[in-house]
Parts: sequence; structure tokens; C-alpha cells
Amino acid sequence: MAGALRRLLHRHAYLNHTSSTGSDISSCPPSHISDLVSTEAATKKACRDKPLPEAFHACNTPEGCLLAGHVEIGTRRGIAICVEVTSLSGVAFTGPAAHDVVRAIIAEVLLGSTTGEAELLMTTELAERLLPGLGPNRMVRTSKGDADLVRGVHAELIAQARRLDSPGPLDNAGSDPVRPEHPLPLLLVVLEQVPEDLLARWTALLTKTSAHRIAVLILGESPLAVGRVTTGAARLVIGAAPEESAVRLVGTSLFAMGPGETVDVLRSALDG
Repeated sequence: MAGALRRLLHRHAYLNHTSSTGSDISSCPPSHISDLVSTEAATKKACRDKPLPEAFHACNTPEGCLLAGHVEIGTRRGIAICVEVTSLSGVAFTGPAAHDVVRAIIAEVLLGSTTGEAELLMTTELAERLLPGLGPNRMVRTSKGDADLVRGVHAELIAQARRLDSPGPLDNAGSDPVRPEHPLPLLLVVLEQVPEDLLARWTALLTKTSAHRIAVLILGESPLAVGRVTTGAARLVIGAAPEESAVRLVGTSLFAMGPGETVDVLRSALDG
């Protein structure tokens, strides 16, 4: 399933590249924060000769990303760009392609061969819009509302801390296959439009997720965000605002998936 998903994502990337206006912006490395741009023409100039940030690395192998806990998130000059999933925690995805980009990340995390056991958590309302018709299952958990969601993530933090501190043997069924020091499942949380009265609780939680197997992605602009990735209509990263562990990706063509194909892929995995 992981191989089939990778072929699907790369097919989308190829079709997007060949149907573009011909500008090879995907060959540009990510820019630094001072190089933030808002147009494709400026991106070409601004991101020239800039190095990849530490969180990202090129995967120039036929098998793609092989590092545990990492997933492929896009391409540049035909080479896959990978990122450690937990380093995306607190990053806001904005722009017209944001929902499709986040769906691709969800599929990679849940079905990829390097993330080990993984689960998705979001509100029921967001799940119905992002993954319509899928419903809760062994990979996707939903909460009734925003307050329940923040309580669920808090409970997960406590549960992970207790398991890691336990003197007894750990159940390694969901452990990282390459880094056994991570014996816990990866939890991917997706947020959107967090109510003001929950901002303080989420802010406190986000400071702790980096030490756990939890990644919180944010859809749209948010005061919670510690970083931002803005994509244009063609899925090209046209802006990035890193801070501390934030993401710098300007110039990369991100993978993206529509709601129907994402649900079909996840259902196939569930039925398999």
C-alpha cells in the first residue's frame, strides 16, 4: 500500500509539473525567512542557492524516504523532499491548495512504511469535510467538538508520558521499526479555526508535543502557529514563515490529494 500511495503522489506531481506554464520553480531549494515571496517569478530569484533546512532532506533513491518517522511531502527537480512528521507540529498550512496538501500528508503518515503505527485525530465536523464519508475507524479518531479534541490530545500526552516512564516492558507493536526508542504510535492531529477560549490550552500543549509522538497540523491562519507554509493554486510553496522548528519550504512542489481519492486509498488499506 505504501508503494502504491507513493506512485499516486508522484503521478500527481508529474501531471502538475507538465501542465504548468513551464517555469521550473520546483527546482529551487527552500528559502530562508528573509526570502519570503508571494509570486512565482520572485520565488525563482529568491530561493536560488539556498540550502535545505535541517528538518528536510532530499531522497534521491528509487525507494524514496527510508528514514523512520519521515514522509515525502513534495518534489524538487524530480527528487523527493522528506520531512520528519513531528517537526511539522504547530505549522499552519494556508493558501488554495492547503486542504489537498494536508490530505496527502495524512495519507503518507497513516499508510507510509516509515512511520510505524499511526492514528489521525480531528473533530467530527472537520473530518466530514476533509475526508467525507470515511467515518471513524481504526486509523481515524474523531471528537465531538473543539473542547473534546483538546482534552483528547492532553490525555494522549499523559498516556505517552506514563508509558515511557513505566519501569515494565513496553508493547512494541507500534514502535518505530528503525528507532526502537519510539515505542509509541504516532498521533497526527489536524486543527482548524480554534476557538479563542481554547488558545491558551493549545499553546501549552504545542510546547510539549515535540517530546512525544504527536504532530499537530493547522489548517489556515492561526495565532497558534509557530510556522506557516503557503501554497499557490498549483501546490507550489510561495511563502513560509519559520520560527524555531518551523518549516522553510519556498520553491518546493508539494504533494496533494483530493477528498475522494484520499478516502478511497484509506478505505483500501482498511479493507486490506
